[in-house]
Amino acid sequence: MPPATPTDPSAAEIPLDDTTPLPDIPTFDDLLRRFKRSMPHNAIFKAVFAAPEETAPIVQSVLSETARSAYDWEHMRNEPTETLGPDMNELRADLLFSLPLRDSPERRDYCYILEGGQSTFEKFYPLRLLSYFVGIWTRERNAHPDRPLPRIIPLVIYNGTAPWRAPANFEHLLAPLPSGAGELLRFTPKFDFNLLDLTQLRPGQIPGTLTGRMILDLMAFVRRKQKGEHTGLLNDIRDFFLRHSDFWACLNASDPRSQQLVQILFLYLATEQDSLTLPEIKQIVSELPILEDNIMTSLAEAIHNGGVAEGELRGELRGKQCGELVGRILAIQEIYLGRTTPARELFAKTTDELQGILAQLRASHAASR
Repeated sequence: MPPATPTDPSAAEIPLDDTTPLPDIPTFDDLLRRFKRSMPHNAIFKAVFAAPEETAPIVQSVLSETARSAYDWEHMRNEPTETLGPDMNELRADLLFSLPLRDSPERRDYCYILEGGQSTFEKFYPLRLLSYFVGIWTRERNAHPDRPLPRIIPLVIYNGTAPWRAPANFEHLLAPLPSGAGELLRFTPKFDFNLLDLTQLRPGQIPGTLTGRMILDLMAFVRRKQKGEHTGLLNDIRDFFLRHSDFWACLNASDPRSQQLVQILFLYLATEQDSLTLPEIKQIVSELPILEDNIMTSLAEAIHNGGVAEGELRGELRGKQCGELVGRILAIQEIYLGRTTPARELFAKTTDELQGILAQLRASHAASR
């Protein structure tokens, strides 16, 4: 069976235009803490798509019109995953939502979304899904022993370095049946999962709201750049954001939620593309229709704790290269270690020593992925 593919996203029942409200997202401090503990793509995915209004159009896009109409999407609810098993914690991007049935509001099915930021192909995804299904059903049985078990709609959002290469079902994991033993099929667990393969979708084909499409397209863009496509990085980033002009137009620069959302975007971009400097990010922001001062002040303070800014300020005295090296070291230490070396100690080192420290930090981060 070939992988499931999304249907026309225009059929989704939740509006996809700029009338869709921005999601309630975590405070920037909460997100920064999550970035320190988690992979950046996990953090940005969970920060945005934990909001049902962001996830519902994506789920609707992979269901038929008949299946969509069975649910009350306005009352879709994010559910905790911590009690499903030791792997289900904030370090993972997996999300679980309950969906009340339109004809029986007291009953709820579930939608389980498996890691929006999976970067490598893994043929045993269906086995992982099955283990999570059992956790969900066990929790439901314990909470409501007299009710039938709910259905679970699985969705894998795949953002790998190569296209998905396996059927989107469980039974392909099992060994072939012995010749003439078709009756053994009745002992075989069988389920499909929906697959959204970002490597195979152009930006205009990605389902969701303005914000959701922007985030998924950004994650795919960053993954492509991580494969070595670094030529013209600043121009590519600028063109990418200008391509999403409808997203920027729906932001209100005086709204803290809009400011937080922009901070999330650039925090993700800065942590995944650590060759970017603060002036380069500021240059990109200045060319976008948002309030530069509001965004950049909080961005510099919250992400780098003054690290990059301080490095460049002192760099005016010691030279731009040394200042940028110190700024990058402080930024990476703050984001990934939660602590920084005193700037005075760093400025006492030579440029070669600073480059060695930066290389060690990058190698440690790469090894932890």
